[in-house]
Amino acid sequence: MNGCYCDLPGVDFPFSKEDFLTEHDIEMIHGTREGTPMEHNQLGALSAFRGQDTFVQSEKLKWSRYTYKMSTDGAGEGYRADFGTFNGNAIITDHKLKRDVWEWLNETLHPDYFQDIWKFASGTNTPPVTVLCFSMETSGWHNEGPVPHPGFDNSRRPPAVINFRLLGDVDNSYIEFAQPDEEMQQAEDEIVEMFIEDIKNSTEPDPMLTTATEHKNLIMASTLQLFHNNVWEPNLIPITKHVGQHNPYIVNVGKWHRVVTNGTPRVTFRIHANTDLTFEQIEKMVEAGEFFK
Repeated sequence: MNGCYCDLPGVDFPFSKEDFLTEHDIEMIHGTREGTPMEHNQLGALSAFRGQDTFVQSEKLKWSRYTYKMSTDGAGEGYRADFGTFNGNAIITDHKLKRDVWEWLNETLHPDYFQDIWKFASGTNTPPVTVLCFSMETSGWHNEGPVPHPGFDNSRRPPAVINFRLLGDVDNSYIEFAQPDEEMQQAEDEIVEMFIEDIKNSTEPDPMLTTATEHKNLIMASTLQLFHNNVWEPNLIPITKHVGQHNPYIVNVGKWHRVVTNGTPRVTFRIHANTDLTFEQIEKMVEAGEFFK
Protein backbone atom coordinates (compact mmCIF):
# COMPACT_ATOMS: atom_id res chain seq x y z
CA MET A 1 0.00 0.00 0.00
CA ASN A 2 1.44 3.38 -1.01
CA GLY A 3 -1.41 5.69 -0.04
CA CYS A 4 -1.68 7.10 -3.57
CA TYR A 5 -3.05 4.45 -5.92
CA CYS A 6 -4.04 0.81 -6.19
CA ASP A 7 -3.58 -1.13 -9.41
CA LEU A 8 -6.41 -3.48 -10.36
CA PRO A 9 -4.90 -5.91 -12.90
CA GLY A 10 -7.19 -8.49 -14.44
CA VAL A 11 -10.39 -6.53 -13.83
CA ASP A 12 -12.91 -7.08 -16.60
CA PHE A 13 -14.29 -3.83 -18.03
CA PRO A 14 -17.13 -4.86 -20.34
CA PHE A 15 -17.39 -1.48 -22.07
CA SER A 16 -15.37 0.03 -24.89
CA LYS A 17 -14.80 3.61 -25.97
CA GLU A 18 -17.50 3.13 -28.62
CA ASP A 19 -20.08 2.58 -25.87
CA PHE A 20 -19.49 6.15 -24.65
CA LEU A 21 -17.90 8.12 -27.47
CA THR A 22 -19.50 8.69 -30.86
CA GLU A 23 -17.80 10.20 -33.89
CA HIS A 24 -19.09 13.56 -32.64
CA ASP A 25 -17.24 13.14 -29.33
CA ILE A 26 -14.05 11.90 -31.00
CA GLU A 27 -13.96 14.90 -33.34
CA MET A 28 -14.43 17.33 -30.43
CA ILE A 29 -11.76 15.57 -28.37
CA HIS A 30 -9.25 15.73 -31.23
CA GLY A 31 -10.06 19.35 -31.99
CA THR A 32 -11.50 18.89 -35.48
CA ARG A 33 -15.01 19.88 -34.39
CA GLU A 34 -16.02 22.58 -31.96
CA GLY A 35 -19.35 21.10 -30.89
CA THR A 36 -22.58 23.01 -30.35
CA PRO A 37 -22.93 24.56 -26.87
CA MET A 38 -26.24 24.09 -25.10
CA GLU A 39 -28.29 27.22 -24.42
CA HIS A 40 -27.16 27.60 -20.81
CA ASN A 41 -23.54 27.91 -19.77
CA GLN A 42 -22.27 27.70 -16.22
CA LEU A 43 -20.62 30.53 -14.35
CA GLY A 44 -19.28 28.35 -11.59
CA ALA A 45 -16.86 28.89 -8.75
CA LEU A 46 -13.74 28.76 -10.95
CA SER A 47 -15.08 30.96 -13.76
CA ALA A 48 -12.90 33.88 -12.67
CA PHE A 49 -9.83 31.68 -12.99
CA ARG A 50 -10.48 29.42 -15.99
CA GLY A 51 -13.43 31.14 -17.72
CA GLN A 52 -17.00 30.10 -18.36
CA ASP A 53 -17.75 26.40 -18.61
CA THR A 54 -19.70 25.36 -21.71
CA PHE A 55 -22.18 22.49 -21.78
CA VAL A 56 -22.12 20.36 -24.93
CA GLN A 57 -24.63 17.56 -25.47
CA SER A 58 -23.51 14.62 -27.60
CA GLU A 59 -25.46 11.47 -28.34
CA LYS A 60 -24.76 9.72 -25.02
CA LEU A 61 -22.95 12.28 -22.86
CA LYS A 62 -23.37 15.79 -21.51
CA TRP A 63 -19.99 17.51 -21.41
CA SER A 64 -18.98 20.35 -19.14
CA ARG A 65 -16.15 21.73 -21.20
CA TYR A 66 -13.49 23.93 -19.63
CA THR A 67 -11.35 24.47 -22.68
CA TYR A 68 -8.84 26.99 -21.39
CA LYS A 69 -5.08 27.35 -21.26
CA MET A 70 -2.96 29.05 -18.64
CA SER A 71 -0.24 31.56 -19.44
CA THR A 72 2.16 33.13 -16.98
CA ASP A 73 0.01 36.25 -16.61
CA GLY A 74 -1.89 35.12 -13.54
CA ALA A 75 -5.42 34.07 -12.65
CA GLY A 76 -8.20 35.67 -14.62
CA GLU A 77 -5.83 37.04 -17.26
CA GLY A 78 -3.93 34.13 -18.74
CA TYR A 79 -6.75 31.91 -19.96
CA ARG A 80 -8.19 31.66 -23.43
CA ALA A 81 -10.72 29.42 -25.15
CA ASP A 82 -9.37 27.17 -27.87
CA PHE A 83 -11.59 24.41 -29.20
CA GLY A 84 -8.54 22.61 -30.54
CA THR A 85 -7.62 21.70 -26.97
CA PHE A 86 -10.55 19.88 -25.38
CA ASN A 87 -10.69 19.48 -21.61
CA GLY A 88 -13.78 18.62 -19.64
CA ASN A 89 -15.87 15.99 -17.94
CA ALA A 90 -19.16 14.39 -18.83
CA ILE A 91 -22.06 12.53 -17.26
CA ILE A 92 -24.04 9.83 -19.04
CA THR A 93 -27.39 10.90 -20.50
CA ASP A 94 -28.22 7.85 -22.63
CA HIS A 95 -30.83 5.85 -20.70
CA LYS A 96 -29.75 2.39 -21.82
CA LEU A 97 -26.09 3.14 -21.08
CA LYS A 98 -27.05 4.46 -17.63
CA ARG A 99 -28.84 1.19 -16.84
CA ASP A 100 -26.02 -0.97 -18.20
CA VAL A 101 -23.38 0.90 -16.18
CA TRP A 102 -25.45 0.86 -12.98
CA GLU A 103 -26.13 -2.88 -13.28
CA TRP A 104 -22.43 -3.57 -13.88
CA LEU A 105 -21.42 -1.50 -10.84
CA ASN A 106 -23.80 -3.45 -8.61
CA GLU A 107 -22.74 -6.80 -10.03
CA THR A 108 -19.00 -6.12 -9.81
CA LEU A 109 -17.96 -3.86 -6.93
CA HIS A 110 -18.39 -4.01 -3.18
CA PRO A 111 -21.62 -2.03 -2.56
CA ASP A 112 -19.92 0.20 0.03
CA TYR A 113 -17.48 1.57 -2.55
CA PHE A 114 -19.52 3.61 -4.99
CA GLN A 115 -21.92 6.48 -4.42
CA ASP A 116 -25.69 6.41 -4.83
CA ILE A 117 -27.36 7.53 -8.03
CA TRP A 118 -26.61 11.20 -8.68
CA LYS A 119 -29.77 13.31 -8.75
CA PHE A 120 -29.49 16.79 -10.23
CA ALA A 121 -31.79 19.75 -9.75
CA SER A 122 -32.60 19.61 -13.48
CA GLY A 123 -34.27 16.24 -12.90
CA THR A 124 -31.42 14.23 -14.41
CA ASN A 125 -30.45 11.01 -12.63
CA THR A 126 -27.24 9.21 -13.55
CA PRO A 127 -24.79 6.65 -12.10
CA PRO A 128 -21.89 8.09 -10.02
CA VAL A 129 -19.45 8.03 -12.91
CA THR A 130 -17.85 10.60 -15.19
CA VAL A 131 -15.93 10.55 -18.44
CA LEU A 132 -12.90 12.82 -18.15
CA CYS A 133 -11.00 14.23 -21.12
CA PHE A 134 -7.65 15.88 -20.68
CA SER A 135 -5.68 17.20 -23.65
CA MET A 136 -2.91 19.44 -22.31
CA GLU A 137 0.60 18.18 -21.61
CA THR A 138 0.09 18.64 -17.88
CA SER A 139 -3.00 19.24 -15.81
CA GLY A 140 -1.29 21.37 -13.21
CA TRP A 141 -1.16 20.32 -9.56
CA HIS A 142 -4.51 19.98 -7.78
CA ASN A 143 -6.21 18.23 -4.86
CA GLU A 144 -9.82 16.99 -5.14
CA GLY A 145 -10.14 14.92 -1.99
CA PRO A 146 -11.98 15.37 1.32
CA VAL A 147 -11.04 18.35 3.46
CA PRO A 148 -10.28 17.35 7.09
CA HIS A 149 -12.32 20.11 8.70
CA PRO A 150 -15.62 19.59 10.58
CA GLY A 151 -17.11 22.72 9.01
CA PHE A 152 -16.50 21.66 5.39
CA ASP A 153 -19.13 19.93 3.26
CA ASN A 154 -17.31 17.03 1.59
CA SER A 155 -20.31 15.77 -0.40
CA ARG A 156 -18.60 16.84 -3.64
CA ARG A 157 -15.21 15.44 -2.58
CA PRO A 158 -14.78 11.68 -3.08
CA PRO A 159 -11.70 10.09 -1.50
CA ALA A 160 -10.93 8.20 -4.71
CA VAL A 161 -11.91 7.37 -8.27
CA ILE A 162 -11.32 4.23 -10.31
CA ASN A 163 -9.81 5.05 -13.71
CA PHE A 164 -10.55 2.95 -16.79
CA ARG A 165 -8.81 3.96 -20.00
CA LEU A 166 -10.97 4.83 -23.01
CA LEU A 167 -8.41 6.78 -25.08
CA GLY A 168 -4.82 7.89 -24.68
CA ASP A 169 -1.20 6.86 -24.45
CA VAL A 170 -1.04 3.44 -22.79
CA ASP A 171 2.64 3.44 -21.86
CA ASN A 172 3.91 6.93 -21.15
CA SER A 173 1.22 9.12 -19.61
CA TYR A 174 1.41 9.20 -15.84
CA ILE A 175 0.09 10.72 -12.61
CA GLU A 176 2.54 12.29 -10.17
CA PHE A 177 1.70 12.46 -6.45
CA ALA A 178 3.19 14.83 -3.87
CA GLN A 179 2.64 16.20 -0.38
CA PRO A 180 2.93 19.83 0.72
CA ASP A 181 5.76 21.00 2.91
CA GLU A 182 5.10 22.83 6.18
CA GLU A 183 4.79 26.26 4.58
CA MET A 184 2.31 25.11 1.95
CA GLN A 185 0.31 23.09 4.48
CA GLN A 186 -0.05 26.22 6.61
CA ALA A 187 -1.35 28.14 3.58
CA GLU A 188 -3.80 25.31 2.87
CA ASP A 189 -5.09 25.35 6.45
CA GLU A 190 -5.58 29.10 6.18
CA ILE A 191 -7.47 28.98 2.89
CA VAL A 192 -9.82 26.28 4.20
CA GLU A 193 -10.83 28.56 7.09
CA MET A 194 -11.23 31.48 4.68
CA PHE A 195 -13.33 29.42 2.25
CA ILE A 196 -15.68 28.26 4.99
CA GLU A 197 -16.07 31.86 6.13
CA ASP A 198 -16.78 32.97 2.54
CA ILE A 199 -19.50 30.29 2.29
CA LYS A 200 -21.10 31.53 5.51
CA ASN A 201 -21.11 35.13 4.27
CA SER A 202 -22.29 34.40 0.73
CA THR A 203 -25.72 35.56 -0.44
CA GLU A 204 -25.78 33.14 -3.40
CA PRO A 205 -28.53 30.47 -3.51
CA ASP A 206 -25.94 27.66 -3.57
CA PRO A 207 -22.63 29.17 -2.44
CA MET A 208 -20.84 25.82 -2.59
CA LEU A 209 -21.27 25.93 -6.37
CA THR A 210 -20.30 29.55 -6.87
CA THR A 211 -17.67 30.37 -4.23
CA ALA A 212 -13.93 30.35 -4.86
CA THR A 213 -11.36 31.72 -2.46
CA GLU A 214 -7.83 32.85 -3.34
CA HIS A 215 -5.03 33.16 -0.77
CA LYS A 216 -1.28 33.30 -1.31
CA ASN A 217 -1.72 32.05 -4.91
CA LEU A 218 -3.78 29.06 -3.77
CA ILE A 219 -7.33 28.76 -5.09
CA MET A 220 -10.05 26.75 -3.38
CA ALA A 221 -13.54 25.76 -4.52
CA SER A 222 -15.98 23.14 -3.27
CA THR A 223 -14.47 20.46 -5.52
CA LEU A 224 -10.72 21.12 -5.44
CA GLN A 225 -7.69 23.19 -4.50
CA LEU A 226 -5.16 24.31 -7.09
CA PHE A 227 -2.57 27.00 -7.68
CA HIS A 228 -1.56 29.03 -10.71
CA ASN A 229 1.80 29.92 -12.24
CA ASN A 230 3.45 26.94 -10.48
CA VAL A 231 4.28 29.15 -7.49
CA TRP A 232 3.84 26.33 -4.97
CA GLU A 233 5.48 23.57 -7.00
CA PRO A 234 8.84 23.93 -5.15
CA ASN A 235 6.92 23.30 -1.92
CA LEU A 236 5.57 19.94 -3.06
CA ILE A 237 7.53 16.89 -1.91
CA PRO A 238 7.35 14.04 -4.48
CA ILE A 239 5.85 10.77 -3.24
CA THR A 240 5.45 8.48 -6.24
CA LYS A 241 3.98 8.26 -9.73
CA HIS A 242 1.63 5.90 -11.53
CA VAL A 243 2.96 5.25 -15.04
CA GLY A 244 0.82 4.12 -17.96
CA GLN A 245 -2.75 2.94 -18.35
CA HIS A 246 -2.18 -0.79 -18.67
CA ASN A 247 -4.98 -1.71 -16.28
CA PRO A 248 -7.68 -0.03 -14.20
CA TYR A 249 -6.44 1.64 -11.03
CA ILE A 250 -7.79 3.54 -8.04
CA VAL A 251 -6.47 7.07 -7.52
CA ASN A 252 -6.32 8.85 -4.16
CA VAL A 253 -7.59 12.24 -5.32
CA GLY A 254 -6.96 13.61 -1.83
CA LYS A 255 -3.24 13.75 -2.59
CA TRP A 256 -1.80 16.63 -4.55
CA HIS A 257 -1.40 15.21 -8.04
CA ARG A 258 -1.09 16.09 -11.70
CA VAL A 259 -1.50 14.24 -14.98
CA VAL A 260 1.35 14.38 -17.51
CA THR A 261 0.82 13.27 -21.12
CA ASN A 262 2.56 13.49 -24.48
CA GLY A 263 0.00 16.09 -25.52
CA THR A 264 -2.50 13.67 -27.07
CA PRO A 265 -5.98 13.40 -25.52
CA ARG A 266 -6.35 11.14 -22.50
CA VAL A 267 -9.95 9.99 -21.83
CA THR A 268 -10.93 7.93 -18.80
CA PHE A 269 -14.12 6.47 -17.36
CA ARG A 270 -14.15 7.18 -13.62
CA ILE A 271 -16.18 5.64 -10.81
CA HIS A 272 -16.52 8.02 -7.85
CA ALA A 273 -16.03 6.55 -4.39
CA ASN A 274 -18.46 6.84 -1.52
CA THR A 275 -17.65 9.97 0.50
CA ASP A 276 -18.16 8.00 3.73
CA LEU A 277 -14.98 6.03 3.02
CA THR A 278 -11.34 6.97 3.38
CA PHE A 279 -8.69 5.96 0.86
CA GLU A 280 -7.03 3.88 3.58
CA GLN A 281 -10.24 1.85 3.98
CA ILE A 282 -10.42 1.35 0.22
CA GLU A 283 -6.80 0.16 0.16
CA LYS A 284 -7.57 -2.37 2.88
CA MET A 285 -10.60 -3.65 0.95
CA VAL A 286 -8.39 -4.20 -2.09
CA GLU A 287 -5.61 -5.85 -0.09
CA ALA A 288 -8.10 -8.17 1.64
CA GLY A 289 -9.71 -9.19 -1.65
CA GLU A 290 -13.03 -7.64 -0.60
CA PHE A 291 -13.23 -4.88 -3.19
CA PHE A 292 -14.95 -7.00 -5.83
CA LYS A 293 -17.86 -9.37 -5.47
